[in-house]
Amino acid sequence: MVMKSELNAKNEITAIAALAVQVPRYKFGIMKWRLEELRKIDRKAGKVLIVYKMDHPTADINRLYVTRKVG
Repeated sequence: MVMKSELNAKNEITAIAALAVQVPRYKFGIMKWRLEELRKIDRKAGKVLIVYKMDHPTADINRLYVTRKVG
């Protein structure tokens, strides 16, 4: 699993994006997603990041959704 690998932070995020984002991206063009379904996926992803210590449980959530220029 990518989270257990010894990749640096940049490469780890790139690997997560390459593997985990493909399925939802493919389905976005086919399915109509309800807002609650998207929030549920977002919560699950956040929990995984916390479990593998890639994010802190009390960290500001808003910083995850701003562009790199702004953040």
